[in-house]
Amino acid sequence: MTNYELLGSIRRNLADIGRNYDAALEPVRRAQGSPIKSSKQAPLPVPAHILDIRLEASNDLQFWARFLLDEVRDVNGHTLTVGPASTHPKALTAFISIWADWLITNRPDDADNLATETAKHGHALRSVVEELGSRKFTIGTCPAHGTSEAGERVPCPGNLRAVLRKDGDTLPSEIACTEDAEHRWAAREWMQLGRTILAEMTG
Repeated sequence: MTNYELLGSIRRNLADIGRNYDAALEPVRRAQGSPIKSSKQAPLPVPAHILDIRLEASNDLQFWARFLLDEVRDVNGHTLTVGPASTHPKALTAFISIWADWLITNRPDDADNLATETAKHGHALRSVVEELGSRKFTIGTCPAHGTSEAGERVPCPGNLRAVLRKDGDTLPSEIACTEDAEHRWAAREWMQLGRTILAEMTG
């Protein structure tokens, strides 16, 4: 993976965390994706595993924000004087995203760790939100490819799932691989990929 691809991966993961952290607390949905009707009853308690997922993400983001505040140096060799706006994950992900490029250039091993951790948290939070308010269905095998230990191009073994986030949606909000969190596309991106694959097959 190039530095450019690594930076994109980290920033996508951070965006997933920032977008889904609060959404993971939305009320639990009934079967088949139908939202619970509003009532005067107190909302259902948030399951412990969801709280754990959020806590782990928050703790790791705070670690990386502190790490950057301690490690990044300006041209005069001074540490950063301005940190994240708050300790909320949205602020932390925005701050880390700004300095991810510096981390890749100056601390490549730490950048790899950041990519791994943010991918884990982004996937976990996104999965929670999708389960709360969406319908998913398998549409086929993943068309992406990976690289074997011998350097050969090998097909991804995963399947693709389309996600409809709201009742009445006609286009998937996301098409994602069950095997690799990096293999995911928005509906428009997926249609473009399909045209490219078809052109390769017929050309």
